[in-house]
Amino acid sequence: EQLRVKRGQQEKLKAADEDLRNRIESTEKTINVIKEELTQTNRKLDARQNEFNLTKSLVENLEGFPEAIKFLKKKAGWKKNAPLLSDILTCKDEYRVTVENYLEPYLNYYIVEKEADAYEAINILSDAAKGKANFFILETFEGFVPSDTKIYDSAFPVTEIMEYDAKYKKLMGHILDNVYIFEGDYKDIPSDNSVFITKNGKVTKRKFSISGGSVGLFEGKKIGRAKNLEKLEKEIKQLTKKLNEVEQAKARGISET
Repeated sequence: EQLRVKRGQQEKLKAADEDLRNRIESTEKTINVIKEELTQTNRKLDARQNEFNLTKSLVENLEGFPEAIKFLKKKAGWKKNAPLLSDILTCKDEYRVTVENYLEPYLNYYIVEKEADAYEAINILSDAAKGKANFFILETFEGFVPSDTKIYDSAFPVTEIMEYDAKYKKLMGHILDNVYIFEGDYKDIPSDNSVFITKNGKVTKRKFSISGGSVGLFEGKKIGRAKNLEKLEKEIKQLTKKLNEVEQAKARGISET
């Protein structure tokens, strides 16, 4: 009888031991998965932080912009919050070169609320002999009405792929009015009053003119810096939060073993 009881106890202990081993193995697998996720999250966070630091430096130092633009940005007596056109917009990477090529003449324009702000900046530049600057006046676009959208087989309005704050909708609508991205062979671009820019950024066709040529290595690097900075900042916060959660999960897993 004692032997039967002891054998029963032994079977229970064996089952408990097997269950414990299975739980340990499962927990170890979970910890390994968490460790891998922790490593990947750390790498992604480092990459985003480095990109953020580089982008922030480019934005603050206005790399690639004329001296007059830099001078106004650093001038304490002028509108510190006046953005450049290149700061307020962004788009998907695949269209960045295309859009930047078309908007190149306007990327250095400051955007101000009223004419008085522009005249103030002009006087500052004139007094300091620091060159010239251009300005878009937001209040002048309030009555703007865009052209009707046309339907093309291989083209779509540029405004469909652009990202910007609602307050700049009239301004961007004016700048990109009747402008389309063409995705076919440039020889097939329709001949009408619309402006067509090819997706690769090589050709811009207007009613009475065509422009284009080679695309440089550094084209597509101006627009979206400030917007990208905002996105990177959000992503860094999300990754930091995720990192904390993964580390807590790892700590729980270790304590369970």
